[in-house]
Amino acid sequence: MEGLAPYKPLIVSGLAYGIDVAAHKKSLDAGLETLAVLGHGLARIYPPQHKKVAVDMMRQGGIMTEFASHVGPERENFPMRNRIVAGICDAIIVVETANRGGSIITVQQANGYGRDVFAVPGRLKDKFSQGCNYLIKKNMAQLLESAEDVATLLRWSREDGSPSANVAQGKLSMN
Repeated sequence: MEGLAPYKPLIVSGLAYGIDVAAHKKSLDAGLETLAVLGHGLARIYPPQHKKVAVDMMRQGGIMTEFASHVGPERENFPMRNRIVAGICDAIIVVETANRGGSIITVQQANGYGRDVFAVPGRLKDKFSQGCNYLIKKNMAQLLESAEDVATLLRWSREDGSPSANVAQGKLSMN
């Protein structure tokens, strides 16, 4: 996250366990705005352990949903949430994922929307690297080695005006 901070991106994710909540926390720590797209209504936060992060995000970004307040975190809601994440972001970054799951769904949606997708490669036998490696292998995502890879492709410039080009801020999803 530190490498992206000079570009002041809005970090978008789903407030789920793992990379999602880690991205939101690191964004808050780095002073970046962060947005959670929920797969349920606003009457509750799921998972409940992430309520403090969600409250902190209200001062430095926000939370949003397309679901009515009373709608719970039902399994079928999360792919619908992922389509929103893919739609509002300039680029998707997949840090870790198995061969199936929400990140893969988000990438498929993002590819359909013509969004840029990046994946961090990992160990060949690691369950949570297999999806990233697959996305790179099948040209569904570009290899991500550094924050500069994202900034260069998206032609971002730093807040201080130094290299990349003209876009001062973008929206990234971390999965």
